[in-house]
Amino acid sequence: MLDVISAPPGTGKTLHCVEIIENEVRKNPNRMIFTNIIGLNMQGVLPITSSANKPFDWRDVPDGSLIVYDEAHEHPAFSKYDLLKNYQLPAVIDNMFDMEVARINDYEALKTFEKEQLLKKHGYVYTDLPETIKVKEKEELIRKVRKTQSFTLDRAKEDVLDIGRALTMHRHFGYDIIFVTQKPDLLNPYVKAATSQHLILRRLFKLPLAIIYSYAEVQDQFGNATRKNALSWRIWFFPKRLYKYYISAESHPVKPQIPMGLLAMVVGALCLIGYATYNTKNSDAELFGASQVSASGQQKTAPDSNQSATNNAKDVTQPSTDLIDLCRMAVNVDTPQCKKFFDDLTNSGGSIRGESEFVYDGNKPFDVDYTPTDLKPKDFPRFKNAIVYNGKCTAYSQQGTIMHKVSKQDCHRLANGDRPFDYFAEEKAQVQPTAPASDENYKKSYLENIARLDAERHVKAQDATVQEEQIPFGTKPPQDISGANSL
Repeated sequence: MLDVISAPPGTGKTLHCVEIIENEVRKNPNRMIFTNIIGLNMQGVLPITSSANKPFDWRDVPDGSLIVYDEAHEHPAFSKYDLLKNYQLPAVIDNMFDMEVARINDYEALKTFEKEQLLKKHGYVYTDLPETIKVKEKEELIRKVRKTQSFTLDRAKEDVLDIGRALTMHRHFGYDIIFVTQKPDLLNPYVKAATSQHLILRRLFKLPLAIIYSYAEVQDQFGNATRKNALSWRIWFFPKRLYKYYISAESHPVKPQIPMGLLAMVVGALCLIGYATYNTKNSDAELFGASQVSASGQQKTAPDSNQSATNNAKDVTQPSTDLIDLCRMAVNVDTPQCKKFFDDLTNSGGSIRGESEFVYDGNKPFDVDYTPTDLKPKDFPRFKNAIVYNGKCTAYSQQGTIMHKVSKQDCHRLANGDRPFDYFAEEKAQVQPTAPASDENYKKSYLENIARLDAERHVKAQDATVQEEQIPFGTKPPQDISGANSL
């Protein structure tokens, strides 16, 4: 496969290549490895010779070889730019064309068979071999020679460019190629098309380490978006043992330049972690040693002999809350501190339950977890009723007072029928039903009521008055009139 490693100068890209070569030598000692890293002196690695007029051709090395080419953008077959502008043919070939031009100019001084060969070579048609040729004819022959020379030069340049074009076939012959460059944008499209992995190295604050980002394709630019799209990344520390194998500026110590702000943040974070760890250890030591400290404190601070027994009993029956919580956990029951703690409670007749004052928030009745041991208050505001009017919910206590601090959510919750349990409601006295009255009492009461109604009716009849009422003319008499008035 073909990998591209890109990084600015001084990032450790060449050092990373040396590490790759070292690992490959250890894994496959019989594999052919070629590189152009300056001054590399490692057993089993062969140097690459390349020049401007004769660039290195990877196709000339044995199949299955590993090739590491440093500064690949300087190779004319791999560079994006035209590095063959000043390319020249070998001196031997150029001399051949120059000698041909000289023979044309000195045509008259040539021997007869030399004249025949020269004219036949350039396709000059004649009947009789001329002793001399005209100036225009010489210029035409020279023009043909120079054209052939230019064509030969162009063909040689194309042969160099074919080194890069043929990279698409490198895997068919088992080659592994690594190109190192400062910026991937300097490579030509043929190299990018054949690349299967792109590694980007970034060094932070001149520290002896770099972050290696991996991509499946060549990334021409590197920024925040490119960093987030990396397939993977890792921190790579510079292996200083490899500096001795090649010539590199990194062999000289470079002083790190860490920003003071970042350094202060790191130091502050370490201090916080250390402080938290120190407090945690002290808390654990205090919890596990609470019983011993309490016992020694009782002996030192005990009052006079008349009150010592009472105070000691109080200290045992009211142990530390932290120690109680600690010894309630199953994993700590068998610890020496908890065993002594339970023995002291048993001998003194104490209880593990400490006396605590009950706290109740009437404004949040749904958020309180009550236990039967906490039922001490006799009466206090309790959320009993809720009235919803025009979308506004008002909370009321058991005495009808408004509870202003009850949340709207709890108010609507009770209004919808979700009532919290009342842990302080007193049981109402049961009213015994009265025995039904006997028939005699019922008759007696009935007769008394009848007599009272008759007496009231008689009194009203004595005070009755008759009022005359004029009946309007044309009014029909009622149909239910009977007696004398019905006539």
